[in-house]
Amino acid sequence: MNVTRRGFTKIIGLSSAAAMIRRLLTAGTVFPFSKLFAGVGSNPGDADFCLVGDFGAGYFLSNEKIASQNPNALAVAEGIRKFAPLEGNAYVVSLGDQIYEPYDGTPSTDYPFNVETWPVSGVEAYDQTIGELYSPYILFPKGSKSAYAAKGSTKQRFLAILGDHDWWHQPRIKILNQPAYPLNTASYPAQIAPNQPLYQLYGSKGEPVGYTEYFSNQGQGSSSGSCCYWDQIKGQVHWFALSSDPNEVLLGTLANGYYSSSLPGGLLPDGLSPAEQNLRSSVQGKWFRETASASSAPWKFVITHYPPFTSSSSENGLGGHPSATYMQWDYTANGVDAVFSGHVHNYERLYKDGVLYVVNGAGGTFKALAGYVDPPLSISQRRVTGAYGFMTAKEGKGKMTFTYYSVPPQTTLPYKEQPVTVADCFTLLNNGTIKTAAEMDHPSSIIITRGGGTLDLNGFDITASRKLQGVGRLIKKGSGILSLAEANPDFSGILELREGSLRLMAEGALPNTVALEGRGGELAVEGAHHSFTTPLELRGSMTIRLSRGASLHFADSSATAWSLGSRLWISGDTDAGSIRFGNNSTGLTPKQLSKIRLKADPRARFKELGADGRLIVPSHKTIHLHQTSVYA
Repeated sequence: MNVTRRGFTKIIGLSSAAAMIRRLLTAGTVFPFSKLFAGVGSNPGDADFCLVGDFGAGYFLSNEKIASQNPNALAVAEGIRKFAPLEGNAYVVSLGDQIYEPYDGTPSTDYPFNVETWPVSGVEAYDQTIGELYSPYILFPKGSKSAYAAKGSTKQRFLAILGDHDWWHQPRIKILNQPAYPLNTASYPAQIAPNQPLYQLYGSKGEPVGYTEYFSNQGQGSSSGSCCYWDQIKGQVHWFALSSDPNEVLLGTLANGYYSSSLPGGLLPDGLSPAEQNLRSSVQGKWFRETASASSAPWKFVITHYPPFTSSSSENGLGGHPSATYMQWDYTANGVDAVFSGHVHNYERLYKDGVLYVVNGAGGTFKALAGYVDPPLSISQRRVTGAYGFMTAKEGKGKMTFTYYSVPPQTTLPYKEQPVTVADCFTLLNNGTIKTAAEMDHPSSIIITRGGGTLDLNGFDITASRKLQGVGRLIKKGSGILSLAEANPDFSGILELREGSLRLMAEGALPNTVALEGRGGELAVEGAHHSFTTPLELRGSMTIRLSRGASLHFADSSATAWSLGSRLWISGDTDAGSIRFGNNSTGLTPKQLSKIRLKADPRARFKELGADGRLIVPSHKTIHLHQTSVYA
């Protein structure tokens, strides 16, 4: 599959998954879940965990009886089992909407809520939608009413968060003449008919008891004391589950559920944005700040159903949802590496302020697969729609590689196993090292987190296009050449050059805010202008090589103490090219100037900068005589 970098890939045109499934639906069709339960053989690419969202559409009705299973949810589940075998230890992270209403194959809408037509709710409903698909991963609580409890896992291999559809399918009682909206309708109050009977969840506090009964082992030991929002450490990852449905406002765990676009100037009366108010003053926000800031785990990942950022929309027939601006918390300040969401039925990867955002909501729902606005958000980097899919994650020492696999929609019955296709791949580095050409070349992005990372190009060269991202220190070592052929606007950390060659082949190959630290190797500037608003840090012997017409501009570096014994060698076209330090003659100290040498004439001395900060190449004539240079 051809996926262009930072591009939009439409794998299969599909305006409505529901319409497609309706055409395929045949009463009495049953898909081979016995084959699914048998599992698949272990393979070398086994994942440590998988992520999937919005898949709980496992059954369809005919005369109030189950007539068939959803082939697309099954195809995704089978794909996951190839990477997380039942006999292994890999686990599944569900991003919400583990349940949708029964679907009878006829056109309908979700609004107004017609609760009385839903034949089942709670545990029974979860059994029918996901029991066959994922029960072998689920650690059911003691005394569970699930028909699949005996087939469940003996350990926690299924982490599930609440989605809006999970809220809709909880057991409830009817409330007549209720003046205010009760729980389970707060998400979409404007779409509830004025005279429609209202409903209250059974929980003593209005909590979703069906979910808490089915997944009561979520977040065991969490300081939150809640099944709806919690934290859990699994391996190297500290997971933080946030319940982002507006129903949480009525439960008192969120301060608001406002979208900024609905507020004057995007601010609440207290002058805060909805996100700031939630993070500062809500029960969930306070708990999250305290718990996340205290964590020393190598990886901190947030999972929340409503995506803080998405390029989709509910308008213009796109079939998606807007960004949940009230969940755009300051994850950077709390050391979060990534935020994973569902809700929007497509796949998108975004990056902002050192945090990765992934929308992964195409796990098999029969709802329409969502499109994107044009142009997309400026922070969007990869988008995939028109197919279902799931993610895998492989942990390594200080690194983690994620792969998104697309699964084509079913077009024929009976069900046939579907091929999976790599639609996106990226690697996070946190004090880890990439050592092979495959590790460098395969991911479309390498993200250097707060812990930094190393690219060890020992014996191979790589040309990278828009590949580097992150805020941490990136170390380039090894004898190979790292060529940056395009701009890398999302890398804002420190680049430490130790060995080999770093080639800047395009203007802006590194953002001007990157701090360059030279300990060795060669910085090759190829035919373009490169400017940094940071000073040059010199900690060893480094070479700057200029191609014809190339120029390099550092900030004033006079306040930077270059290390004892350090040396800056200049080579290449020093006549047509130029190197500047600051914007006047004081950009380097005399002591720093004494550390600069011409490779072609090592005895030449640099004594001054020009009025514009330009490094003035010594003017001399050289006569070579028996390997002795005489300067005139």
